[in-house]
Amino acid sequence: MDKNIVIVSAYCPDKQRLDMLHNLINDLQNLRETHDLLITSHTIIPQYILDKVDYYVYDRHNDIITDINLINRAWFSPFQGLTILSNLISNYSTYLAVYRTIIPAFNFAKGYGYVKAHHIEYDTEIKNLDEIHNNDVDLDEVDSIV
Repeated sequence: MDKNIVIVSAYCPDKQRLDMLHNLINDLQNLRETHDLLITSHTIIPQYILDKVDYYVYDRHNDIITDINLINRAWFSPFQGLTILSNLISNYSTYLAVYRTIIPAFNFAKGYGYVKAHHIEYDTEIKNLDEIHNNDVDLDEVDSIV
């Protein structure tokens, strides 16, 4: 397989977020000769957007963690020598929901033979695709770019 893949994570339960996703997918159309597109989401994506991508991974479960013992701990250091950890910053975590979209999408890409995959969130604006092309080149030498 000669193409790479761009994976777009999307959570779009309203028109505003669907518009952001649609704008991103439109911007990514200029990559179509070298990259396939995959949307992964916990929300149903309309056909007019899906018509512009190659694959769609949908998981209806959008599990939000509310167990205080499982919520991630935020940390900050107000000054040197003092670090404060607290899981009381938020009363929920979306980590599980995010991982439930990303992991299957990357597994799908690997199973379909893609060697290079890029991950982008739906609310990203990309007007210049050079960074993706440059990362393709850099990925010949390194395992990942974050």
